[in-house]
Amino acid sequence: MVLTTVEEAKAPAEARYLLSRTRAESSPLSSHAIIEMVTTVMSYRFEHLSRVEIEAMLDITLKETRVYREIREEGRQEEAVSLVNR
Repeated sequence: MVLTTVEEAKAPAEARYLLSRTRAESSPLSSHAIIEMVTTVMSYRFEHLSRVEIEAMLDITLKETRVYREIREEGRQEEAVSLVNR
């Protein structure tokens, strides 16, 4: 919840702090779920940034996250529709 209410300028530092605590203190299963939540919130909060910029901001790779998989799948669906229309 902190990430949705904190000032935009402070959000990246808060997200990095949450991610580092998660890696250090949580089980792998819990850690994965929390990382998913943090990256999802940050991706939507900073939708004007590219995937690479968000990865750099959070010091994380988004390729393993649900958000990235959903975006990739949407791209595939759009490509399929484009092929069918041709």
